[in-house]
Amino acid sequence: MYGSGVEVDSPIVFATSLEPTLGRAARVFSATGLVLAGLSSAIATPFMVGQIIGKIFKWERENDNRPKIVAIIIVLFGMLFAMFGRTPVPIILFAQATSGVFLPIISILFVVASNSPKLGKHKNTTLQNVMGILTVIVMFLLGGRTIYNVISSIF
Repeated sequence: MYGSGVEVDSPIVFATSLEPTLGRAARVFSATGLVLAGLSSAIATPFMVGQIIGKIFKWERENDNRPKIVAIIIVLFGMLFAMFGRTPVPIILFAQATSGVFLPIISILFVVASNSPKLGKHKNTTLQNVMGILTVIVMFLLGGRTIYNVISSIF
């Protein structure tokens, strides 16, 4: 945990390190967090990737199962990794590096798109543009930090 000198290398250490703050609720709190994090990784992420792939390839037929098939493939891939005792660290590092590169680019695209003349009276105001530019700057800083952390963990 940051600032305590404790290296969290297991869920038990994590729960124990929360006990001074949360008391007896620390174990329930940490277990709930782990379950919810697992569900988000196992369900929401594959579903969203399937939807994104579907939009990219314009799979727009009604009741199209291809996005669901993509999501199932992703879940099966993760299950195979776990079944054979492989750690997902390389995949996580790749995902972090990808986020570090694309998140700033996506934030720029949002600012540009929200200023489109097609939006008419709904396009960004000056204040919204200032907030958008600040967000882009923060995304570049976070993206650069993420890329630095990934590279430094590899070497």
